[in-house]
Amino acid sequence: MTEVLQGFKTDAGFRKAKAILTALPQPDLDCHVRAARLFRRLRRKDVTVRGAVDCIIAQVCIDAGATLLSPDLDFVRIAEHSDLQLWIG
Repeated sequence: MTEVLQGFKTDAGFRKAKAILTALPQPDLDCHVRAARLFRRLRRKDVTVRGAVDCIIAQVCIDAGATLLSPDLDFVRIAEHSDLQLWIG
């Protein structure tokens, strides 16, 4: 949420995006634990993910059964080795 919201140049855009994003599923403590397990599982397979935030985003999507729209190579790697549904567009 932080990465998306920080990109808005206008207050109106920021407010609208915030309203939309806060309606989406939010990670709880257990989600963070699952994201850490996902990161560790990938590392054991020699899959490099550059940041823990990507694993949290992926885990939220996995938990919600949501498809993530992203061309980011880290998410491609995660999807290849997990239940993450990815749409590259």
